[in-house]
Amino acid sequence: MSDKLCDVCGKQPAKLRFTEIDEGQVKKKRALCKVCAEAQGLLETPPVPALTLQQLLAVAGPSSKKAAAEAAAPAAPERSCGGCGLSFAAFRKQGRLGCPACYTAFETELTPLLRKIHAAVRHVGKRPHTDAHQTALRQQIRDLRSELERAVRAEDYERAAGLRDEMRAVEQEQSRQSRRVDGDPPPESAP
Repeated sequence: MSDKLCDVCGKQPAKLRFTEIDEGQVKKKRALCKVCAEAQGLLETPPVPALTLQQLLAVAGPSSKKAAAEAAAPAAPERSCGGCGLSFAAFRKQGRLGCPACYTAFETELTPLLRKIHAAVRHVGKRPHTDAHQTALRQQIRDLRSELERAVRAEDYERAAGLRDEMRAVEQEQSRQSRRVDGDPPPESAP
């Protein structure tokens, strides 16, 4: 940047440039030093840091009266993982499990914690893009099956027969698609 001084204090070199725009028109251009920009609230405040796992574990302590009463009772012996010997207290302190067996050993404590952090306890992940059509076909079959069940419960057998036929057609399409994915050439169409 140039050697221009701050428009507010006039002492420090201007490191930041601000342009005020009002109704699409440039209203004012200003060059400010960092101190003056902060004083006028023009700089973004740093984002609030995400809680670390250790902080979350500290917060996830007992919250109900029952849990408080249990805490006042004589402490049960500390459980530890049969695979690596890690205790739950050590996990809370360091925020890392020792081995895959820890998930089973501390399941009752980890389940609410994982729900709190990830809103789920089962990893779903992403699906490959090449599988998108197969996924859509599977979803269509699930939808048709639930619709078929509703039609049967409502004793609408005509609709149920139509849904059954539609579901078979989608299943055949799914079967053709899976053969193509496996390397077979596409079936030849009848003349």
